[in-house]
Amino acid sequence: MPTKGDLARERIIQAALKVFNQRGFVEATLQEVSRRSGVRQSGIYYYFKNKDELFKAVLEASLHKGRQFIADHLKGLTSPREMIVQYFDATLEWTKVDAAGSQMLILLYYQGAVRAEASVLYASVLQIARARILEILAAGLEAGEFRAPLGLARTAELLHDALLGGVVNYLSTRASSQIATRTAEDKWREYLELVLGSKGAVHG
Repeated sequence: MPTKGDLARERIIQAALKVFNQRGFVEATLQEVSRRSGVRQSGIYYYFKNKDELFKAVLEASLHKGRQFIADHLKGLTSPREMIVQYFDATLEWTKVDAAGSQMLILLYYQGAVRAEASVLYASVLQIARARILEILAAGLEAGEFRAPLGLARTAELLHDALLGGVVNYLSTRASSQIATRTAEDKWREYLELVLGSKGAVHG
């Protein structure tokens, strides 16, 4: 059963999620998070020493939900070919059903280009995502469903970056969501052709 402290921390994270989404990282303030969460600013500092730490906590909570969403969509699948396709579909679907949570990825993407702390965090997020794709690719290669002429690590990196590009494009252009979704899907399928062998044969 959650303690009062657990509940207060969760209120802070949920309030901060809204503030970061609406204000961005630079314009977001702990004063506004305090007002929205009903937790005094001194209480926020009890759980998070600064805005960077709060941002990281919000991001991690959002990505945890996203990873669980994707994992749920992969349950029951045994074919790596089906899993890699579903991995993409579920990732893009997550950006639609959890707009606020997925938007945190955009904030990190842009903050990573200008702030060292965000860059390190961004690198760790990439590593986790690429590792999951690498795991599926390795299983597919062993099962004879995939080819990886560039090597597993490089192929996983390319597939992940294609997926990330599609997600960023979609999140950045929600007004043209159908076009963005189609573009992301086309790009992903194009990259998959470099990996999936015809009728499951291994190439290269």
